[in-house]
Amino acid sequence: MTPSKIIVDVSRPLFPVSPTLYGLFFEEINHAGDGGIYAEMVRNRSFSDAVIPARCRPKERNVFHSPSAKGFDILMPEGDLPGWHLFVEGPRKAEMSADDLEFLAPGNPRSLRLEVGEGSGSAGIVNEGFWGMSFVAGESYRLTVFAKSPNVKPFSLKGALLDGKGHAIGQTDLQPIEEGEWVRYEAVIQASATDAAGKLQLATADAGTHWFGYVSLFPVNTHKQRPNGLRPDLVNMLKGLHPAFLRFPGGCFVEGFSCETAYDWKATIGPVHLRRGHWNLWQYRVTNGLGFHEYLELCEDIGAAGMYVFNCGITCQMRGEEFMSLEKVESLIQDTLDAIEYATGPVNSVWGAKRAAAGHPEPFPLKYLEIGNENMGPEYEKRYKMFYEALSRKHPELILIANEKMEHARVDVIDDHFYAHDGYFHTLSGKYDKADRRGPKVYVGEYAVVGAGAGRGNLRGAVGEAAFLTGLERNSDVVTMSSYAPLFVNVNDRSWNPDLIQFDNRRVCGIPSYYVQKIFAENAGDQVLDIKVECPVEEGATSGGVGFGTWQAISEYKDLKVVSSGGEVLYENPLTGDFKGLKPSSGKWEFHDGALRQCEYGQNHLCLLEDKNWKDYTVTCRARLIEGNGVMLAFNTKNPENHYRWQYGWNNGQTGIEQFSNGSGALLTQLKRFTLEEGRWYDMKLVVSEESIRTYLDGEFMQEAACLKWPSLSASATLDETKREVILKLVNALNETQDVQIDIGADTQIASTGREIICADPDVLAENTLENPTRIIPAEREATGLASQMTRRLPPCSVTILRVPLKA
Repeated sequence: MTPSKIIVDVSRPLFPVSPTLYGLFFEEINHAGDGGIYAEMVRNRSFSDAVIPARCRPKERNVFHSPSAKGFDILMPEGDLPGWHLFVEGPRKAEMSADDLEFLAPGNPRSLRLEVGEGSGSAGIVNEGFWGMSFVAGESYRLTVFAKSPNVKPFSLKGALLDGKGHAIGQTDLQPIEEGEWVRYEAVIQASATDAAGKLQLATADAGTHWFGYVSLFPVNTHKQRPNGLRPDLVNMLKGLHPAFLRFPGGCFVEGFSCETAYDWKATIGPVHLRRGHWNLWQYRVTNGLGFHEYLELCEDIGAAGMYVFNCGITCQMRGEEFMSLEKVESLIQDTLDAIEYATGPVNSVWGAKRAAAGHPEPFPLKYLEIGNENMGPEYEKRYKMFYEALSRKHPELILIANEKMEHARVDVIDDHFYAHDGYFHTLSGKYDKADRRGPKVYVGEYAVVGAGAGRGNLRGAVGEAAFLTGLERNSDVVTMSSYAPLFVNVNDRSWNPDLIQFDNRRVCGIPSYYVQKIFAENAGDQVLDIKVECPVEEGATSGGVGFGTWQAISEYKDLKVVSSGGEVLYENPLTGDFKGLKPSSGKWEFHDGALRQCEYGQNHLCLLEDKNWKDYTVTCRARLIEGNGVMLAFNTKNPENHYRWQYGWNNGQTGIEQFSNGSGALLTQLKRFTLEEGRWYDMKLVVSEESIRTYLDGEFMQEAACLKWPSLSASATLDETKREVILKLVNALNETQDVQIDIGADTQIASTGREIICADPDVLAENTLENPTRIIPAEREATGLASQMTRRLPPCSVTILRVPLKA
């Protein structure tokens, strides 16, 4: 293979490396907060985890349906009191039930009612925690209980830490510390043994009716010893990435799937036992114990500026879409202004005083505000302008971020998101090379290599992301910030995959992408240098069959025809009753009134012609949307996991061309706004060549895209001004060794030895796991044989950082 070449000009730095290029994005997903970094050990501590949100209706067993326009199904936990079960000692009888009439706080409208009969022995309740509680011998745990009983005030209560076999490894009598309608009990219990499958038990010997409104168990040794604190090991993982900022608390979490489930920061401050929990669209209820104040504390603790993402009056447009009234938007604007005052206002202001009362009189490091999350369209533009005007006028010191470019609104920073397969990420290394330097700055707020080929976070995915990061670094005059997503996953609840940091109740590890983030942040440099790369190009599929698909939609198709560029009819099917080689791979495909209909809601329902090798052809068909998201025409198909697609599939509001590989789509065009009329037949036409794809609807040109190609080598170069070192980041996309010729200028004097950091492994699918957390980590060593003109050998599918010292 011809060696790749790079030429670096060290004589004239282009511009500074953005000091905020590498940051973090926290979303409450995968039990990242509750059951994760938030150190609460009790699951369902306010007993409301099975309370159905307002306006939602039961659909079937353990499922409810949201009230939004397109609806969204939520899977409920089993039982009325998930996480809790009854225990009884001796001959006495006892019953446990949920009570919706008695509760501690209005925002958590349920309590646990315990009926204990007369007799000897004791009875009580047991909590299993988040997939078990991890107790460590010699460590102490703070137990807090709010309970009441009309007959006995206070009633006797014992707390015990149980191991996985149900044996007590720590116990104490709880003492009342506050009396009233609800009595507050508190105690500290020390564990005498280590067990990761532990439980918490509360027991009483007093007969009668007892209500529990809140039960909490925290390790005493939280981060900074805070009573409502965080897991130190997970905080330390964040510190290890040296983040410039922290985006919080979401994500789709902020939007909710209904108005009632949208994030409300005011419900997340104040005494934790009174905070209102709410349903999370990631399929669990959150306590909001990790609230606005705690997020700001975390920013400060890890040395990061705060980026607060707030709801702008639109629920998640991918899961339903409700638009709050403009009057409600005005109140949301005031809520946001109040949030800013809480974070940064003086102690004599209304909300600054509340911050001071919570123990933090100094202002928090809030620097950025993002107006909505992944919102789009004219309703977003209308609301964005309202927020932008109010916030920029009162707080010009804060940086405002938009979800998309808008024709009639000022945008200072735009948030771009990328989720795709690794090949596309290598292509994305050149995404911003020709960006308009006069346009808005870019924050790449979410990105990750996803799909079946990424596993649970493997080396191949990390290498693809590294290629992308070289492009962000080369263009950090435009791309000023970036953050991987999602950040955390409790391995017992994977709503999204992969995730940067994996954990259970006692262990934690970073996936290979974590270490790519780490070495890039630690070797960012100060000035971007001009670099030119010459390398072979890898190509995606440029031939194949055709077919149809749907995504959460019911659609019909007919009159399919494929014609070669020379005029030969390659395939023709009126689709009135014969598949003629089309193979349904998912969904429910049947012939209906002279057309082929996909009759079932669901994701990625496909009917494809495979085993074809067509090149340079035109596809025509007729399609209509019956209901749902839209229609999809597939082409260059190899199999259900590898094909291109032209779809009107984003809430029937936008169209685009994607390349789909190993379960992950890569968008090849900007999304174009277009809405299909339900029930109307449209003429679809695709002109496909080895170089390009052109789409037409009813004879009108719609979009054009290039077939996917990606460089075998991606690179960036920066200068460390303090150490006087050139920092080269070299990413080999090939599954074989690659020689790279490096020219730093014949007149440039450099030392013969430096340092290099290499992230590589013979198995490109290798992953880090909790059992083997360091399977893929960077190795640092001395780099010898350095010269201003040299050839370096890069391992297959690898990331190399080469630090080249300059001579004075």
